[in-house]
Amino acid sequence: MSKMEQHLDATLEQILELARWAPSGDNTQPWRFEILDARRLIVHGHDTRDHCVYDLDGHPSQMSIGALLETMAIAASAHQLEMQATRHCEAPESRPTLTVEFTPAPLREPDPLADAILPRSVQRRALSRRPLTPA
Repeated sequence: MSKMEQHLDATLEQILELARWAPSGDNTQPWRFEILDARRLIVHGHDTRDHCVYDLDGHPSQMSIGALLETMAIAASAHQLEMQATRHCEAPESRPTLTVEFTPAPLREPDPLADAILPRSVQRRALSRRPLTPA
C-alpha cells in the first residue's frame, strides 16, 4: 500500500471515528458502514420501530441518519474534503441505504462545528471515547 493510500485510509477512519458520535435516539446508532475504498462507502441504515417505542414510524431513526450525514460532512471539511451522499431509491424505507463519496476540496475551510463533534452530547454524563475496532 502506498503512502498516499495509507493517508487516505487513515483520513476515512478519522472521519468515521467522528461520525459515530452523531446523535441518535436512545443512542442506537441505526447505521453500519461498508467501506468500498478510501473515498467511498455505503451507509446501511435501519430503523428501530419494531423494538423501540420512541421510533414511531421510523422517523427518529431517519433523523438520526441525517445527523450522521451532517456529522460526516463536518468531519470531512477538516480534511479539506467535500462529501456527497446519494440515497439508493430501491432500498426499503425501513432500511435506508446511501452511497457516500468524498472528493478533494483544497480551498475548503474546516466547518466551525468540527471542534464541537466530540464534546456534543445528548447525555447528562460524559460518554466513553473508546476507539473503533476493525470489527
